[in-house]
Amino acid sequence: EKQAWEVFRPARLMCKRTPMLTEAFGIEVNASNMNRPEDGARFEPLIGNPGDGSSPHCAVVDEYHEHATDALYTTMLTGMGARRQPLMWAITTAGYNIEGPCYDKRREVIEMLNGSVPNDELFGIIYTVDEGDDWT
Repeated sequence: EKQAWEVFRPARLMCKRTPMLTEAFGIEVNASNMNRPEDGARFEPLIGNPGDGSSPHCAVVDEYHEHATDALYTTMLTGMGARRQPLMWAITTAGYNIEGPCYDKRREVIEMLNGSVPNDELFGIIYTVDEGDDWT
């Protein structure tokens, strides 16, 4: 539950400290979400498995290496199907599970970056030490 707030909390604080931003975009800042009454848009942390039915424009999956399955990622991605310009972010540190969905995504990004598997819908960055570098 705590991790779900790590993306929302700074965004909420930014809006609370920048009245010009909230006024310009008509954002209402609440304890557990931010919303725009004008069009019903909202930004809120999702805790646990959100289930089907949401249709996000944007989803941020934080610390993806801690996810045992790709259920949340897939639910958000499939929910974006009706959106013209959906945006999915997966933010993570490396972790240690080479059998999990995060490592699968890492492999996909590496294949895209080295050109072996073209993917115009994927933008990925991996910050790591170079092969053979002493990082100890």
